[in-house]
Parts: sequence; structure tokens; C-alpha cells
Amino acid sequence: MLGFASPYAKKIYSAVKIANPALWRREDDVMVSSPNHELISAVYITDLRPDKEGEAYIEAGGLGSKTVTIALKSPSILRGYKFAIEVYAQSVQPGFGQSYPSNPGYVRGGLSGYAGTYSHTGYPTGSVYPHVHYKK
Repeated sequence: MLGFASPYAKKIYSAVKIANPALWRREDDVMVSSPNHELISAVYITDLRPDKEGEAYIEAGGLGSKTVTIALKSPSILRGYKFAIEVYAQSVQPGFGQSYPSNPGYVRGGLSGYAGTYSHTGYPTGSVYPHVHYKK
């Protein structure tokens, strides 16, 4: 597992890749490209075989880029592999292709140390410095 699929990320690739046993070690590459103005935010690869000895790693690209190339390898000769692959991407342009809530009611000021309220919601915010009291 590499990265984090936030609520605003969308799944751009999902597949189960299977290679049957052979007299040689099975090796394949999977290349995934993100659409439009999106960058890859998470890559999840799960070995579905019971012994979990297959190899999967990122050869090129990855988090923060528009493409990722994933290498898949069987553990040895006469053995195949079975991997589940999921790739998520998120827009780099705020508001492009995303549905942000118009007024999420998030607390502000907590990390800055200033107390107050988030406008229009009435949610109180506290200082991260409990020994400091601010007056209005």
C-alpha cells in the first residue's frame, strides 16, 4: 500500500492480474495513466495467493505523478502470481472535478493558536495553547 485515497480521490484503475505457472519466472509490467488534471494519490497492491511470496514494486512514476508503472513477478519457476491492483488519483486544481461541501463547518484557528469560531456555523475553536486565554 502506497499513499492514501482521500474522499476526493477517485479510483482510476482496478484489476486482478493473474499469471499461470510456467517453466520460467513470470514477470509483467502494468502501466496506469491518470486522466485530465489529476495526479496519482494512492497505489494499493495485494498478493491474493495463499503463500504471499510474489513480488510487486513501483518501477516508474507513482505518487504525485500522472503515471505509474508496476512490476509484477512470480516467486520462482513453476509458480505464477495473482495480484489485485487499485490506483487512485486526485485533481490538482481545487474544485475541478470535485464536490466540496459549500460550508463544511470545519474548525479554524486550532493550529494557529488563536481562538474563535468558524463563520456561519457557531462551532467554537480552542487554542492549541491551553495556558493562553484570548479575550475578544
